[in-house]
Amino acid sequence: HEEAAVAAARAAYLCGFTATSNLAARERYGVPTAGTSAHSFTLLHDSEAEAFRAQVSSLGRGTTLLVDTYDIEEAVRLGVETAGPELGAVRIDSGDLGVLAVRVRQQLDALGATRTRILVTSDLDEFAIAALRAAPVDGYGVGTELVTGSGHPTCGFVYKLVARADDDGVLVPVAK
Repeated sequence: HEEAAVAAARAAYLCGFTATSNLAARERYGVPTAGTSAHSFTLLHDSEAEAFRAQVSSLGRGTTLLVDTYDIEEAVRLGVETAGPELGAVRIDSGDLGVLAVRVRQQLDALGATRTRILVTSDLDEFAIAALRAAPVDGYGVGTELVTGSGHPTCGFVYKLVARADDDGVLVPVAK
């Protein structure tokens, strides 16, 4: 049902979650919102650097940049170069989240972004979060497993952008 996501966001907030990415829950119930961008946002731009500049320009240095669309190490470097050491957070959404979080934390610290937070997402459940306990992770994006119940089957759809229109309206293929 179309109201299920709004109800789940409200219930999660009432039970201690700090925010939701669900804008309808904010509008109806005043649930604080937080979020990041999708891989499709990065792919809409000619380069990851251009996408990061657009996001920082619109949302400020405290934004959360998604760094695993292409090359994580390069994206972290670009993110700090774009936002400076005041970059709010980076989000990792694929791969071995614990190993990657350690590498990203080391890189952020070396770049002087010692206060930049590391957020992870990727169909996290209570077991995945517990396994990340020792990793330098500052926050978790939890949705699918919270709403459906951990261990129950879900239909794992991911939106993949395959083309975008250029300035002349011509479709240009994009790929992750």
